[in-house]
Amino acid sequence: RRQRQMCIRDRNKSVFMQTRSHRGSKFRGVSKNGDKWQVMVVSGDMKKYIGAITNEDAAGKLYDKYSLIFQ
Repeated sequence: RRQRQMCIRDRNKSVFMQTRSHRGSKFRGVSKNGDKWQVMVVSGDMKKYIGAITNEDAAGKLYDKYSLIFQ
């Protein structure tokens, strides 16, 4: 007897996987904390808080600078 296989695809799965939290940023290592953008560098077991910046773009540049130092 031959069995039929059905492949069911959830159309909303890709949309669900791409959603971000309200604290997320377009930059790695930057997240919204109150009215400021928090910068944190994580490398292996090390987690280093850099600071809180009012501008998201400046926070992204600050992360880039410190991520090179802490790698």
